[in-house]
Amino acid sequence: MTSVNDEGWNQVRRKNGRKRNRAEPRQPTGIGPNPSPELSIDDIREYHNGIARDWLASDSWQALLGILMTATSPQRRPLPICKAICLGPGPFDPANGSTAIRRTAHIQTAAFVSIVSALETQLGQKIRCIIQEPGFTDVDKQFCQDDLGFLVVDTPEAFSMVDENTLIKWIIIVLASLFIIVPIAIGTGLADGSTNSTTTSHPTSSPTSSSSTSSSVTSSASPTPTHVASNNTLYYVPGSTKTFLQVCGIDYSGNGEATDLTYVYTGSMADCMNTCATYDKCTGCGWGPLPGDLGPPHRCWLKKDLRGAHEARDDYCFGILQM
Repeated sequence: MTSVNDEGWNQVRRKNGRKRNRAEPRQPTGIGPNPSPELSIDDIREYHNGIARDWLASDSWQALLGILMTATSPQRRPLPICKAICLGPGPFDPANGSTAIRRTAHIQTAAFVSIVSALETQLGQKIRCIIQEPGFTDVDKQFCQDDLGFLVVDTPEAFSMVDENTLIKWIIIVLASLFIIVPIAIGTGLADGSTNSTTTSHPTSSPTSSSSTSSSVTSSASPTPTHVASNNTLYYVPGSTKTFLQVCGIDYSGNGEATDLTYVYTGSMADCMNTCATYDKCTGCGWGPLPGDLGPPHRCWLKKDLRGAHEARDDYCFGILQM
């Protein structure tokens, strides 16, 4: 309804009746840390360790590991990676209490740690780790610094730290129980955790010397050599906390690529890695048929100071101790 005021303007008057419900304009929400965090560093550590175990046992990590090993093989002459940056993994103690956000944050961080660890082993160099997450609480930051050894920076400091020798990881997509990882790397041109080994036995001998002597190890495994089917898998040494990345088709020789410790005869690659685990200085071991070696059993070459690898026959495998 309208009326004319004293100045001759038409005024529109609101009719009586129910007012329509109108949404209030949404105030911008911040992405800062949880103002009332509840989790202690022990809570975060315990949860993260469980997530990390699941990630390392996933098929997606195994697939990604194969990609990493191929991309950084000596034949590709990858550029050195001096630092790695994890961008926005998510908070470990989210403000809304979301278990999905919490889980995703830990998966992303665990994936980042495993990528860097594999690259450090493959490239033979230490990589400085940096993490940036605007939603981190002080306890989140403390966990990353004290437990993971990361440099924690505020947003957007990490972006200016990127150069041609930096690996960046910032996207992890979680779908149901599957892990799908999309890593982005600059400078390189760039998952069930059970092993394919047929043995869970330890070697019957316990070598303690690194001198160049040989001994014999009795194996309960099948004498069939380890083949490409076990390539790029993690092997968990029975009764030990040590884990080896098993890669076939490569070798680290003593010619500037590694330092030979000794060799023993074993009937399987699993027993070879078990033997390496008993040596404090052993960080890698090679096993398989070589010229003049008509086994099995084959020589298990125990090595340290891994610096570079070269191509070998497909059924020759090398175990790399995961730090």
